[in-house]
Amino acid sequence: MFDIVSFIHNNLSDMLPVAQNVATGVLAAVFFRRKNRIETDTQEFAKLKAGRLDEATEMLINSGQLSYTELYKMKNYYDIAKKADEYLKVKEIDTQNFDWHTRFFEACGNISDEDLQEIWARLLAREIEEPNTHSLRTMECLRNLSKEEAELFNRVCHLSVCIDKSVLLPRIGGIMEEGHITYDDILKLDDCGLLKSDAGLSIGIQVGNDYSPLVIGGEQLILVRKREGCDGLRLNIQQHLFTRSGRELFSIINTELDLTYFCKKLNEEYQNYEFVCGQIVARNGDKIQYVTLRVDSAEVSKNET
Repeated sequence: MFDIVSFIHNNLSDMLPVAQNVATGVLAAVFFRRKNRIETDTQEFAKLKAGRLDEATEMLINSGQLSYTELYKMKNYYDIAKKADEYLKVKEIDTQNFDWHTRFFEACGNISDEDLQEIWARLLAREIEEPNTHSLRTMECLRNLSKEEAELFNRVCHLSVCIDKSVLLPRIGGIMEEGHITYDDILKLDDCGLLKSDAGLSIGIQVGNDYSPLVIGGEQLILVRKREGCDGLRLNIQQHLFTRSGRELFSIINTELDLTYFCKKLNEEYQNYEFVCGQIVARNGDKIQYVTLRVDSAEVSKNET
């Protein structure tokens, strides 16, 4: 077997966007470098590098060197690559991770539904921007996900938060009920390997007298502190915890949690604590500067953590 990494690196195209460039290399490695295809390699690969997938495969189909099943997978993969380019900001390609990309091709080749392709495209875009971000196990979870299960997971993500590097669906204040998420839904996502159905899990956070960030979502956040007269308290939030694969997929889904709504629910559920919303005004590495806002939007103070 020839060196795929060297082959890709030497044959990257200047004519294609990043994800389609990656797809070109993977398809060439999988389909255009097989034994007894050397005569057609140069001509067909040149078409593929120019983004002319239909032309590149027509002769191989007519000659019987490429099956319609293979063509179907190629087109689905290439469609996902095109969608991925809409999310990408990088212009360079890390050519050292092509084992992951060939596995990605095999996993997504039968995905023709456009909504599911969008999830695969975000996964591909993130992996190109940040290699080794997504595990092969996550890829397998997504591969076995039906459209209905993906839609359910998407709804759960829009009710979930990231706290202390964990992603969780809070079981407080009727959030699940108001979001029309049932325990049967949780069991389905547990079976998919995305969420833990154990109802007894909770996350504990040590809370002090001063405001500290609890939830950060984009440029907004929720902060918490002990109410006056409440000493030595540890906040325990009942929750359903995301698995590693669930966390990785959560990171690529565009969640739009209403932090004001969630902040209100926290204040109702935990009377010994005060929760306020905030707005991030500056970032410096791991440190953030923010203004704290009460739920009624009255400004409290400026802080840095």
